[in-house]
Amino acid sequence: MENKRMRKNSGITLVALVVTIIVLLILASITIAMLTGENGIINRAFQAKDATEYAQIEEEVALAWTETQAENVIENLNTDETADYCEDVLKQNDPEASVEYRDENDTYEIDYKDHMFEIQPDGSLTHNREDAIKDIEDAWNSADKGGTDEELAEEIEDILQEKDPDSTAEYNPDTGKIDINHGGYIEELDPDTGEVTIVGPVVVEKAEVNITAQPQDVTVFEGNTATFTVEAEATGEVTYQWYKNTSASTISGQAIPGANSSSYTTPATSVADNNTYYYCEITSTLNGKTAKDKTVGAKLTVVSKVTIGEIENPEIIVEEGEKVSIEVPVEGGEGSDVTYQWYKNDENSNEGGTPIDGGNTNPYEIPEASLEDDGYYYLEVTQKVGDDEVKVTSDPIKVTVTEKIEEVQITSQPQDAEALEGNTATFKVEVTGEGNLTYQWYKGYSADTTSGSPIDGANSAEYTTDAVTTTDDGMYYYCVITQKAGNREITVTTEPAQLTVIDKVDIKTQPESTQAIEGKTATFEVEVTGEGNITYQWYKNGEKIDGANESSYTTEVL
Repeated sequence: MENKRMRKNSGITLVALVVTIIVLLILASITIAMLTGENGIINRAFQAKDATEYAQIEEEVALAWTETQAENVIENLNTDETADYCEDVLKQNDPEASVEYRDENDTYEIDYKDHMFEIQPDGSLTHNREDAIKDIEDAWNSADKGGTDEELAEEIEDILQEKDPDSTAEYNPDTGKIDINHGGYIEELDPDTGEVTIVGPVVVEKAEVNITAQPQDVTVFEGNTATFTVEAEATGEVTYQWYKNTSASTISGQAIPGANSSSYTTPATSVADNNTYYYCEITSTLNGKTAKDKTVGAKLTVVSKVTIGEIENPEIIVEEGEKVSIEVPVEGGEGSDVTYQWYKNDENSNEGGTPIDGGNTNPYEIPEASLEDDGYYYLEVTQKVGDDEVKVTSDPIKVTVTEKIEEVQITSQPQDAEALEGNTATFKVEVTGEGNLTYQWYKGYSADTTSGSPIDGANSAEYTTDAVTTTDDGMYYYCVITQKAGNREITVTTEPAQLTVIDKVDIKTQPESTQAIEGKTATFEVEVTGEGNITYQWYKNGEKIDGANESSYTTEVL
Protein backbone atom coordinates (compact mmCIF):
# COMPACT_ATOMS: atom_id res chain seq x y z
CA MET A 1 0.00 0.00 0.00
CA GLU A 2 2.93 2.32 0.78
CA ASN A 3 4.42 1.65 -2.64
CA LYS A 4 1.08 2.47 -4.30
CA ARG A 5 0.84 5.75 -2.45
CA MET A 6 4.41 6.70 -3.38
CA ARG A 7 3.82 5.83 -7.04
CA LYS A 8 0.62 7.88 -7.17
CA ASN A 9 2.22 10.83 -5.46
CA SER A 10 5.16 10.63 -7.80
CA GLY A 11 2.82 11.04 -10.79
CA ILE A 12 1.14 14.10 -9.28
CA THR A 13 4.49 15.63 -8.28
CA LEU A 14 5.82 15.16 -11.79
CA VAL A 15 2.92 17.09 -13.30
CA ALA A 16 3.35 19.91 -10.81
CA LEU A 17 7.03 20.05 -11.57
CA VAL A 18 6.40 20.18 -15.31
CA VAL A 19 3.86 22.98 -14.94
CA THR A 20 6.36 24.95 -12.89
CA ILE A 21 9.00 24.41 -15.52
CA ILE A 22 6.60 25.57 -18.26
CA VAL A 23 5.97 28.82 -16.44
CA LEU A 24 9.69 29.39 -16.13
CA LEU A 25 10.25 28.53 -19.77
CA ILE A 26 7.56 30.95 -20.88
CA LEU A 27 9.26 33.61 -18.85
CA ALA A 28 12.42 32.58 -20.64
CA SER A 29 10.69 33.24 -24.02
CA ILE A 30 10.12 29.55 -24.94
CA THR A 31 7.63 29.40 -27.85
CA ILE A 32 4.09 28.02 -27.55
CA ALA A 33 4.85 25.47 -30.25
CA MET A 34 7.72 24.17 -28.18
CA LEU A 35 5.28 23.73 -25.30
CA THR A 36 2.14 22.39 -27.00
CA GLY A 37 3.29 20.70 -30.20
CA GLU A 38 2.96 16.97 -30.78
CA ASN A 39 6.40 16.53 -29.33
CA GLY A 40 6.09 19.55 -27.06
CA ILE A 41 6.88 19.67 -23.40
CA ILE A 42 3.23 19.57 -22.20
CA ASN A 43 2.34 16.53 -24.32
CA ARG A 44 5.41 14.71 -23.09
CA ALA A 45 4.51 15.55 -19.50
CA PHE A 46 1.05 14.04 -19.82
CA GLN A 47 2.48 11.00 -21.59
CA ALA A 48 4.79 10.56 -18.62
CA LYS A 49 1.82 10.90 -16.26
CA ASP A 50 -0.18 8.33 -18.26
CA ALA A 51 2.73 5.93 -18.24
CA THR A 52 3.01 6.30 -14.47
CA GLU A 53 -0.76 5.64 -13.98
CA TYR A 54 -0.67 2.62 -16.28
CA ALA A 55 2.26 1.21 -14.33
CA GLN A 56 0.44 1.75 -11.03
CA ILE A 57 -2.75 0.09 -12.31
CA GLU A 58 -0.77 -2.87 -13.66
CA GLU A 59 0.96 -3.20 -10.32
CA GLU A 60 -2.39 -3.21 -8.45
CA VAL A 61 -3.72 -5.92 -10.75
CA ALA A 62 -0.55 -7.98 -10.31
CA LEU A 63 -0.76 -7.65 -6.52
CA ALA A 64 -4.41 -8.69 -6.52
CA TRP A 65 -3.56 -11.76 -8.58
CA THR A 66 -0.70 -12.63 -6.19
CA GLU A 67 -3.09 -12.44 -3.22
CA THR A 68 -5.59 -14.60 -5.11
CA GLN A 69 -2.99 -17.28 -5.78
CA ALA A 70 -2.05 -17.30 -2.10
CA GLU A 71 -5.70 -17.96 -1.23
CA ASN A 72 -5.80 -20.64 -3.93
CA VAL A 73 -2.96 -22.52 -2.22
CA ILE A 74 -5.00 -22.63 1.00
CA GLU A 75 -8.52 -23.21 -0.32
CA ASN A 76 -7.86 -24.93 -3.69
CA LEU A 77 -10.24 -22.59 -5.58
CA ASN A 78 -11.81 -23.52 -8.90
CA THR A 79 -11.69 -21.12 -11.86
CA ASP A 80 -14.95 -19.33 -11.01
CA GLU A 81 -13.98 -19.03 -7.35
CA THR A 82 -10.57 -17.67 -8.41
CA ALA A 83 -12.24 -15.01 -10.56
CA ASP A 84 -14.65 -14.06 -7.74
CA TYR A 85 -11.85 -13.79 -5.16
CA CYS A 86 -9.63 -11.64 -7.40
CA GLU A 87 -12.63 -9.43 -8.25
CA ASP A 88 -13.36 -8.87 -4.54
CA VAL A 89 -9.75 -7.79 -3.98
CA LEU A 90 -9.82 -5.32 -6.89
CA LYS A 91 -13.18 -3.88 -5.80
CA GLN A 92 -11.49 -2.49 -2.71
CA ASN A 93 -10.02 0.20 -5.01
CA ASP A 94 -12.54 0.11 -7.87
CA PRO A 95 -16.15 -0.89 -7.02
CA GLU A 96 -16.81 -1.41 -10.75
CA ALA A 97 -13.98 -3.92 -11.18
CA SER A 98 -14.83 -7.29 -12.71
CA VAL A 99 -12.98 -10.53 -13.37
CA GLU A 100 -14.24 -13.30 -15.65
CA TYR A 101 -12.70 -16.61 -16.60
CA ARG A 102 -12.54 -17.32 -20.36
CA ASP A 103 -12.66 -21.05 -20.84
CA GLU A 104 -11.93 -20.85 -24.58
CA ASN A 105 -8.38 -19.58 -24.05
CA ASP A 106 -7.86 -20.39 -20.36
CA THR A 107 -7.38 -16.76 -19.35
CA TYR A 108 -8.93 -14.34 -16.89
CA GLU A 109 -10.32 -11.10 -18.33
CA ILE A 110 -9.97 -8.17 -15.92
CA ASP A 111 -11.75 -4.81 -16.16
CA TYR A 112 -10.12 -2.48 -13.64
CA LYS A 113 -10.15 1.32 -13.51
CA ASP A 114 -11.22 1.55 -17.18
CA HIS A 115 -8.36 -0.70 -18.26
CA MET A 116 -8.66 -4.18 -19.74
CA PHE A 117 -6.19 -6.93 -18.90
CA GLU A 118 -5.76 -10.57 -19.69
CA ILE A 119 -3.91 -12.72 -17.23
CA GLN A 120 -2.76 -16.30 -17.60
CA PRO A 121 -3.06 -18.77 -14.73
CA ASP A 122 0.72 -18.49 -14.32
CA GLY A 123 0.36 -14.74 -13.73
CA SER A 124 1.46 -13.48 -17.18
CA LEU A 125 -0.29 -10.10 -17.52
CA THR A 126 -1.27 -8.44 -20.80
CA HIS A 127 -2.46 -4.84 -20.81
CA ASN A 128 -5.03 -4.87 -23.60
CA ARG A 129 -5.05 -1.09 -23.91
CA GLU A 130 -1.58 -0.83 -25.44
CA ASP A 131 -2.21 -3.90 -27.61
CA ALA A 132 -5.46 -2.41 -28.88
CA ILE A 133 -3.81 0.91 -29.77
CA LYS A 134 -0.95 -0.86 -31.56
CA ASP A 135 -3.38 -3.07 -33.51
CA ILE A 136 -5.30 -0.01 -34.72
CA GLU A 137 -2.15 1.92 -35.61
CA ASP A 138 -0.84 -1.09 -37.58
CA ALA A 139 -4.19 -1.42 -39.35
CA TRP A 140 -4.19 2.28 -40.31
CA ASN A 141 -0.63 2.01 -41.58
CA SER A 142 -1.51 -1.05 -43.68
CA ALA A 143 -4.77 0.28 -45.09
CA ASP A 144 -5.19 2.05 -48.40
CA LYS A 145 -5.88 5.63 -47.57
CA GLY A 146 -6.56 6.73 -51.13
CA GLY A 147 -10.33 6.16 -50.90
CA THR A 148 -13.09 7.64 -48.77
CA ASP A 149 -13.11 7.60 -45.00
CA GLU A 150 -15.94 5.07 -45.12
CA GLU A 151 -13.85 2.75 -47.28
CA LEU A 152 -10.90 3.24 -44.96
CA ALA A 153 -13.09 2.25 -41.98
CA GLU A 154 -14.22 -0.92 -43.74
CA GLU A 155 -10.67 -1.94 -44.59
CA ILE A 156 -9.45 -1.27 -41.03
CA GLU A 157 -12.37 -3.37 -39.69
CA ASP A 158 -11.34 -6.28 -41.94
CA ILE A 159 -7.73 -6.05 -40.73
CA LEU A 160 -8.73 -5.88 -37.04
CA GLN A 161 -11.13 -8.82 -37.34
CA GLU A 162 -8.21 -11.05 -38.25
CA LYS A 163 -7.14 -10.66 -34.65
CA ASP A 164 -10.56 -10.22 -33.01
CA PRO A 165 -13.61 -11.36 -35.01
CA ASP A 166 -15.83 -9.14 -32.86
CA SER A 167 -13.98 -5.95 -33.82
CA THR A 168 -15.91 -3.19 -35.62
CA ALA A 169 -14.92 0.07 -37.35
CA GLU A 170 -17.35 2.70 -38.69
CA TYR A 171 -16.82 6.22 -39.95
CA ASN A 172 -18.72 8.86 -37.95
CA PRO A 173 -19.41 11.92 -40.16
CA ASP A 174 -20.48 13.97 -37.14
CA THR A 175 -17.04 13.77 -35.54
CA GLY A 176 -15.00 13.07 -38.66
CA LYS A 177 -13.46 10.11 -36.79
CA ILE A 178 -13.62 6.37 -37.23
CA ASP A 179 -15.38 4.73 -34.23
CA ILE A 180 -13.66 1.43 -33.42
CA ASN A 181 -14.54 -1.40 -31.02
CA HIS A 182 -11.42 -3.50 -30.55
CA GLY A 183 -9.51 -5.20 -27.76
CA GLY A 184 -12.15 -4.51 -25.18
CA TYR A 185 -12.09 -0.73 -25.77
CA ILE A 186 -14.03 1.90 -27.67
CA GLU A 187 -11.51 3.93 -29.69
CA GLU A 188 -11.57 6.90 -32.02
CA LEU A 189 -9.20 6.96 -35.01
CA ASP A 190 -8.30 10.11 -36.90
CA PRO A 191 -8.44 8.92 -40.54
CA ASP A 192 -5.98 11.60 -41.62
CA THR A 193 -3.26 11.34 -38.94
CA GLY A 194 -3.76 7.79 -37.63
CA GLU A 195 -3.98 9.14 -34.05
CA VAL A 196 -5.83 6.75 -31.76
CA THR A 197 -7.83 7.99 -28.76
CA ILE A 198 -9.14 5.58 -26.14
CA VAL A 199 -12.74 6.52 -25.32
CA GLY A 200 -13.15 3.83 -22.70
CA PRO A 201 -13.55 0.10 -22.17
CA VAL A 202 -16.34 -1.80 -23.85
CA VAL A 203 -19.10 -2.34 -21.34
CA VAL A 204 -20.17 -5.92 -21.81
CA GLU A 205 -23.34 -6.70 -19.96
CA LYS A 206 -22.74 -9.67 -17.70
CA ALA A 207 -25.06 -12.46 -16.72
CA GLU A 208 -26.43 -11.50 -13.32
CA VAL A 209 -29.09 -12.80 -10.96
CA ASN A 210 -30.40 -10.83 -8.00
CA ILE A 211 -33.16 -12.43 -5.91
CA THR A 212 -35.48 -9.68 -4.69
CA ALA A 213 -38.16 -11.78 -2.96
CA GLN A 214 -37.58 -15.19 -1.41
CA PRO A 215 -40.23 -17.93 -1.41
CA GLN A 216 -42.17 -17.97 1.86
CA ASP A 217 -43.16 -20.84 4.15
CA VAL A 218 -46.61 -22.21 3.32
CA THR A 219 -49.17 -24.03 5.48
CA VAL A 220 -52.08 -25.84 3.79
CA PHE A 221 -54.79 -28.34 4.57
CA GLU A 222 -54.17 -31.93 3.64
CA GLY A 223 -55.48 -32.44 0.09
CA ASN A 224 -54.90 -28.81 -0.96
CA THR A 225 -52.05 -27.50 -3.12
CA ALA A 226 -49.25 -25.14 -2.07
CA THR A 227 -47.65 -22.41 -4.20
CA PHE A 228 -44.10 -21.08 -3.81
CA THR A 229 -42.95 -17.95 -5.65
CA VAL A 230 -39.61 -16.23 -6.19
CA GLU A 231 -38.95 -12.77 -7.59
CA ALA A 232 -35.61 -11.94 -9.16
CA GLU A 233 -33.89 -9.36 -11.33
CA ALA A 234 -31.72 -10.98 -13.98
CA THR A 235 -30.03 -10.21 -17.28
CA GLY A 236 -30.12 -12.24 -20.46
CA GLU A 237 -32.07 -15.46 -20.76
CA VAL A 238 -33.47 -16.55 -17.39
CA THR A 239 -34.43 -20.12 -16.45
CA TYR A 240 -35.85 -21.55 -13.23
CA GLN A 241 -35.59 -24.97 -11.60
CA TRP A 242 -37.42 -25.84 -8.40
CA TYR A 243 -36.13 -28.47 -5.99
CA LYS A 244 -37.66 -30.49 -3.18
CA ASN A 245 -35.80 -31.53 -0.05
CA THR A 246 -36.40 -33.10 3.34
CA SER A 247 -34.33 -30.40 5.08
CA ALA A 248 -33.69 -26.68 4.69
CA SER A 249 -30.47 -27.41 2.79
CA THR A 250 -30.28 -26.09 -0.79
CA ILE A 251 -27.58 -28.56 -1.82
CA SER A 252 -29.02 -32.06 -1.82
CA GLY A 253 -32.55 -31.40 -3.10
CA GLN A 254 -34.29 -33.33 -5.85
CA ALA A 255 -35.13 -31.43 -9.04
CA ILE A 256 -38.87 -31.34 -9.73
CA PRO A 257 -39.62 -32.19 -13.37
CA GLY A 258 -41.48 -29.40 -15.15
CA ALA A 259 -41.05 -26.91 -12.28
CA ASN A 260 -39.39 -24.26 -14.46
CA SER A 261 -41.12 -20.96 -13.79
CA SER A 262 -40.88 -18.30 -11.12
CA SER A 263 -43.67 -19.98 -9.17
CA TYR A 264 -44.34 -23.63 -8.43
CA THR A 265 -47.61 -25.20 -7.31
CA THR A 266 -47.46 -28.65 -5.75
CA PRO A 267 -49.88 -31.47 -6.47
CA ALA A 268 -52.56 -32.17 -3.84
CA THR A 269 -50.66 -32.56 -0.59
CA SER A 270 -50.74 -35.37 1.94
CA VAL A 271 -49.51 -35.68 5.53
CA ALA A 272 -46.37 -37.32 4.11
CA ASP A 273 -45.47 -33.93 2.54
CA ASN A 274 -45.38 -32.22 5.94
CA ASN A 275 -42.05 -30.52 6.76
CA THR A 276 -40.85 -30.65 3.14
CA TYR A 277 -38.71 -27.77 1.85
CA TYR A 278 -38.74 -26.17 -1.61
CA TYR A 279 -36.13 -23.90 -3.19
CA CYS A 280 -35.43 -22.52 -6.67
CA GLU A 281 -32.21 -22.18 -8.65
CA ILE A 282 -32.27 -19.24 -11.08
CA THR A 283 -29.87 -19.20 -14.04
CA SER A 284 -29.04 -16.18 -16.23
CA THR A 285 -27.29 -16.71 -19.58
CA LEU A 286 -25.82 -13.72 -21.44
CA ASN A 287 -22.95 -13.28 -23.87
CA GLY A 288 -21.93 -16.89 -23.48
CA LYS A 289 -21.72 -16.61 -19.69
CA THR A 290 -24.00 -17.84 -16.96
CA ALA A 291 -24.80 -16.70 -13.45
CA LYS A 292 -26.72 -18.73 -10.89
CA ASP A 293 -28.30 -18.11 -7.53
CA LYS A 294 -30.49 -20.16 -5.21
CA THR A 295 -33.30 -19.12 -2.95
CA VAL A 296 -33.57 -20.19 0.65
CA GLY A 297 -35.55 -23.33 1.42
CA ALA A 298 -39.23 -22.57 2.09
CA LYS A 299 -41.02 -24.96 4.44
CA LEU A 300 -44.28 -26.70 3.59
CA THR A 301 -46.50 -27.56 6.55
CA VAL A 302 -49.42 -29.87 5.83
CA VAL A 303 -52.19 -29.78 8.42
CA SER A 304 -54.67 -32.62 8.84
CA LYS A 305 -58.30 -31.56 9.02
CA VAL A 306 -60.00 -31.81 12.40
CA THR A 307 -62.43 -34.66 12.99
CA ILE A 308 -64.94 -35.34 15.77
CA GLY A 309 -64.83 -38.75 17.43
CA GLU A 310 -67.55 -40.78 19.09
CA ILE A 311 -69.18 -39.04 22.05
CA GLU A 312 -68.83 -41.23 25.13
CA ASN A 313 -71.65 -39.64 27.11
CA PRO A 314 -74.42 -38.42 24.77
CA GLU A 315 -76.87 -37.89 27.66
CA ILE A 316 -76.13 -36.14 30.94
CA ILE A 317 -78.52 -35.95 33.91
CA VAL A 318 -77.69 -33.54 36.72
CA GLU A 319 -79.47 -32.11 39.70
CA GLU A 320 -80.13 -28.43 39.92
CA GLY A 321 -77.05 -26.64 41.31
CA GLU A 322 -74.59 -29.32 40.20
CA LYS A 323 -71.65 -28.72 37.86
CA VAL A 324 -72.07 -29.82 34.24
CA SER A 325 -69.12 -30.68 31.97
CA ILE A 326 -69.90 -31.29 28.28
CA GLU A 327 -67.07 -32.56 26.05
CA VAL A 328 -66.67 -33.70 22.45
CA PRO A 329 -63.54 -35.63 21.32
CA VAL A 330 -61.74 -33.50 18.67
CA GLU A 331 -58.80 -34.99 16.79
CA GLY A 332 -56.22 -33.45 14.43
CA GLY A 333 -55.61 -29.80 13.65
CA GLU A 334 -52.03 -29.58 14.89
CA GLY A 335 -50.23 -26.56 13.44
CA SER A 336 -53.42 -24.64 12.61
CA ASP A 337 -55.78 -22.17 14.26
CA VAL A 338 -58.64 -24.16 15.85
CA THR A 339 -61.57 -22.40 17.58
CA TYR A 340 -64.69 -23.74 19.32
CA GLN A 341 -68.27 -22.52 19.56
CA TRP A 342 -70.96 -24.32 21.58
CA TYR A 343 -74.64 -24.03 20.70
CA LYS A 344 -77.80 -24.81 22.68
CA ASN A 345 -80.92 -26.10 21.04
CA ASP A 346 -84.42 -26.97 22.20
CA GLU A 347 -84.54 -29.81 19.69
CA ASN A 348 -82.41 -32.87 19.16
CA SER A 349 -80.56 -31.29 16.22
CA ASN A 350 -77.15 -29.80 15.48
CA GLU A 351 -78.66 -27.06 13.35
CA GLY A 352 -80.46 -23.86 14.28
CA GLY A 353 -79.10 -23.64 17.82
CA THR A 354 -78.19 -20.44 19.65
CA PRO A 355 -74.48 -19.71 20.15
CA ILE A 356 -73.52 -19.67 23.83
CA ASP A 357 -71.65 -16.59 25.03
CA GLY A 358 -68.31 -17.75 26.41
CA GLY A 359 -68.84 -21.25 25.04
CA ASN A 360 -65.46 -21.31 23.35
CA THR A 361 -63.69 -24.14 25.15
CA ASN A 362 -63.83 -27.89 24.96
CA PRO A 363 -65.06 -29.15 27.37
CA TYR A 364 -67.77 -26.56 28.07
CA GLU A 365 -68.67 -26.28 31.76
CA ILE A 366 -71.68 -24.93 33.62
CA PRO A 367 -70.57 -24.36 37.23
CA GLU A 368 -74.08 -24.57 38.72
CA ALA A 369 -76.82 -25.96 36.50
CA SER A 370 -80.28 -24.47 36.59
CA LEU A 371 -83.51 -25.78 35.17
CA GLU A 372 -83.09 -23.34 32.25
CA ASP A 373 -79.91 -25.19 31.22
CA ASP A 374 -81.97 -28.23 30.29
CA GLY A 375 -81.66 -28.87 26.52
CA TYR A 376 -79.43 -30.11 23.69
CA TYR A 377 -75.85 -28.92 23.18
CA TYR A 378 -73.56 -29.30 20.16
CA LEU A 379 -70.07 -28.07 19.25
CA GLU A 380 -68.94 -26.36 16.05
CA VAL A 381 -65.17 -26.58 15.42
CA THR A 382 -63.59 -24.07 13.01
CA GLN A 383 -60.11 -24.71 11.66
CA LYS A 384 -58.21 -22.01 9.75
CA VAL A 385 -55.05 -22.27 7.66
CA GLY A 386 -54.22 -18.99 5.94
CA ASP A 387 -57.33 -17.90 4.05
CA ASP A 388 -58.82 -21.42 4.07
CA GLU A 389 -61.12 -22.75 6.77
CA VAL A 390 -63.19 -25.86 7.46
CA LYS A 391 -66.03 -26.39 9.94
CA VAL A 392 -67.21 -29.62 11.57
CA THR A 393 -70.18 -30.00 13.92
CA SER A 394 -70.76 -32.61 16.62
CA ASP A 395 -73.92 -34.57 17.29
CA PRO A 396 -76.12 -33.04 20.00
CA ILE A 397 -75.66 -33.99 23.65
CA LYS A 398 -78.76 -34.06 25.82
CA VAL A 399 -78.52 -32.37 29.22
CA THR A 400 -81.35 -33.01 31.70
CA VAL A 401 -81.48 -30.86 34.82
CA THR A 402 -83.69 -32.20 37.63
CA GLU A 403 -85.00 -30.30 40.65
CA LYS A 404 -82.89 -30.45 43.78
CA ILE A 405 -84.15 -33.13 46.20
CA GLU A 406 -83.74 -33.90 49.90
CA GLU A 407 -80.77 -36.12 50.59
CA VAL A 408 -81.45 -39.56 52.05
CA GLN A 409 -81.09 -39.92 55.84
CA ILE A 410 -81.61 -42.92 58.15
CA THR A 411 -84.21 -42.16 60.78
CA SER A 412 -84.53 -45.65 62.32
CA GLN A 413 -81.76 -48.27 62.46
CA PRO A 414 -82.45 -52.04 62.21
CA GLN A 415 -82.59 -53.72 65.63
CA ASP A 416 -81.05 -56.92 66.93
CA ALA A 417 -83.43 -59.87 66.61
CA GLU A 418 -84.01 -63.30 68.21
CA ALA A 419 -85.69 -66.22 66.53
CA LEU A 420 -86.32 -69.80 67.40
CA GLU A 421 -84.58 -72.25 65.20
CA GLY A 422 -86.82 -72.86 62.20
CA ASN A 423 -88.55 -69.53 62.51
CA THR A 424 -87.80 -66.29 60.62
CA ALA A 425 -86.41 -62.92 61.72
CA THR A 426 -87.21 -59.50 60.35
CA PHE A 427 -84.97 -56.44 60.11
CA LYS A 428 -86.24 -53.01 59.11
CA VAL A 429 -84.79 -49.55 58.31
CA GLU A 430 -86.60 -46.26 58.02
CA VAL A 431 -85.26 -43.32 55.92
CA THR A 432 -86.21 -39.90 54.64
CA GLY A 433 -85.24 -38.50 51.23
CA GLU A 434 -86.52 -38.02 47.68
CA GLY A 435 -85.67 -39.32 44.28
CA ASN A 436 -84.75 -42.83 43.28
CA LEU A 437 -83.98 -44.84 46.43
CA THR A 438 -82.69 -48.40 46.27
CA TYR A 439 -81.97 -50.85 49.11
CA GLN A 440 -79.53 -53.71 49.44
CA TRP A 441 -79.29 -55.89 52.58
CA TYR A 442 -76.02 -57.60 53.49
CA LYS A 443 -75.15 -60.49 55.78
CA GLY A 444 -71.78 -60.90 57.47
CA TYR A 445 -69.85 -62.56 60.27
CA SER A 446 -68.56 -59.36 61.88
CA ALA A 447 -70.00 -56.10 63.07
CA ASP A 448 -68.34 -54.01 60.35
CA THR A 449 -70.36 -52.84 57.35
CA THR A 450 -67.79 -53.51 54.61
CA SER A 451 -67.23 -57.25 54.56
CA GLY A 452 -70.76 -58.53 54.27
CA SER A 453 -72.22 -60.32 51.24
CA PRO A 454 -75.27 -58.98 49.41
CA ILE A 455 -78.45 -61.00 49.93
CA ASP A 456 -80.23 -61.83 46.70
CA GLY A 457 -83.64 -60.22 46.49
CA ALA A 458 -83.20 -58.24 49.70
CA ASN A 459 -84.00 -54.90 48.09
CA SER A 460 -86.60 -53.17 50.23
CA ALA A 461 -86.66 -51.26 53.49
CA GLU A 462 -87.65 -54.45 55.37
CA TYR A 463 -85.97 -57.82 55.16
CA THR A 464 -87.27 -61.13 56.55
CA THR A 465 -84.88 -64.03 56.71
CA ASP A 466 -85.57 -67.53 55.61
CA ALA A 467 -86.17 -70.10 58.38
CA VAL A 468 -83.13 -69.75 60.60
CA THR A 469 -80.84 -72.46 61.78
CA THR A 470 -78.23 -72.60 64.47
CA THR A 471 -75.60 -71.63 61.85
CA ASP A 472 -77.29 -68.25 61.56
CA ASP A 473 -76.75 -67.54 65.20
CA GLY A 474 -74.58 -64.43 65.74
CA MET A 475 -74.77 -63.23 62.13
CA TYR A 476 -75.01 -59.47 61.40
CA TYR A 477 -77.36 -57.78 58.97
CA TYR A 478 -77.10 -54.25 57.58
CA CYS A 479 -78.57 -52.28 54.66
CA VAL A 480 -77.00 -49.90 52.07
CA ILE A 481 -79.44 -47.29 50.74
CA THR A 482 -78.56 -45.53 47.46
CA GLN A 483 -80.15 -42.29 46.30
CA LYS A 484 -79.70 -41.21 42.65
CA ALA A 485 -80.45 -37.68 41.49
CA GLY A 486 -79.03 -36.56 38.16
CA ASN A 487 -75.34 -37.36 38.01
CA ARG A 488 -75.17 -37.49 41.77
CA GLU A 489 -75.31 -40.72 43.72
CA ILE A 490 -75.53 -40.79 47.53
CA THR A 491 -75.19 -43.90 49.66
CA VAL A 492 -75.82 -44.38 53.36
CA THR A 493 -75.32 -47.54 55.41
CA THR A 494 -77.20 -48.66 58.50
CA GLU A 495 -75.63 -49.92 61.66
CA PRO A 496 -75.36 -53.73 61.83
CA ALA A 497 -78.05 -55.70 63.67
CA GLN A 498 -77.28 -59.13 65.20
CA LEU A 499 -79.43 -62.25 64.93
CA THR A 500 -79.69 -64.69 67.84
CA VAL A 501 -81.09 -68.16 67.07
CA ILE A 502 -82.67 -70.01 70.01
CA ASP A 503 -82.79 -73.83 70.21
CA LYS A 504 -86.33 -75.32 70.60
CA VAL A 505 -87.25 -76.81 74.04
CA ASP A 506 -87.16 -80.62 74.25
CA ILE A 507 -88.57 -82.87 77.10
CA LYS A 508 -85.79 -85.04 78.34
CA THR A 509 -87.68 -86.81 81.14
CA GLN A 510 -91.43 -87.20 81.22
CA PRO A 511 -93.40 -87.02 84.52
CA GLU A 512 -94.16 -90.47 85.88
CA SER A 513 -97.43 -91.88 87.23
CA THR A 514 -97.50 -92.18 91.02
CA GLN A 515 -99.65 -93.51 93.94
CA ALA A 516 -100.31 -91.55 97.08
CA ILE A 517 -101.91 -92.34 100.51
CA GLU A 518 -104.97 -90.42 101.38
CA GLY A 519 -104.06 -87.42 103.45
CA LYS A 520 -100.72 -87.11 101.70
CA THR A 521 -99.49 -85.11 98.55
CA ALA A 522 -98.07 -86.31 95.24
CA THR A 523 -95.23 -84.75 93.20
CA PHE A 524 -94.74 -84.74 89.40
CA GLU A 525 -91.48 -83.65 87.65
CA VAL A 526 -90.43 -82.96 84.06
CA GLU A 527 -86.88 -82.43 82.77
CA VAL A 528 -86.33 -80.38 79.56
CA THR A 529 -83.50 -79.07 77.41
CA GLY A 530 -83.45 -75.73 75.56
CA GLU A 531 -82.36 -72.12 75.83
CA GLY A 532 -83.97 -68.83 76.22
CA ASN A 533 -86.99 -68.02 78.34
CA ILE A 534 -88.63 -71.39 79.19
CA THR A 535 -91.98 -71.30 81.03
CA TYR A 536 -94.01 -74.14 82.52
CA GLN A 537 -97.75 -74.69 83.00
CA TRP A 538 -99.15 -77.84 84.61
CA TYR A 539 -102.63 -79.07 83.75
CA LYS A 540 -105.10 -81.43 85.46
CA ASN A 541 -107.61 -83.14 83.36
CA GLY A 542 -107.02 -80.48 80.67
CA GLU A 543 -107.43 -77.54 82.93
CA LYS A 544 -104.72 -75.16 84.06
CA ILE A 545 -103.52 -75.50 87.58
CA ASP A 546 -103.06 -72.07 89.04
CA GLY A 547 -99.51 -71.44 90.19
CA ALA A 548 -98.20 -74.67 88.68
CA ASN A 549 -95.40 -72.96 86.74
CA GLU A 550 -92.26 -74.88 87.67
CA SER A 551 -90.56 -77.96 86.28
CA SER A 552 -92.09 -79.92 89.20
CA TYR A 553 -95.61 -79.83 90.68
CA THR A 554 -96.78 -81.06 94.13
CA THR A 555 -100.48 -81.60 94.60
CA GLU A 556 -102.53 -80.46 97.53
CA VAL A 557 -103.39 -83.04 100.37
CA LEU A 558 -105.35 -85.83 98.85
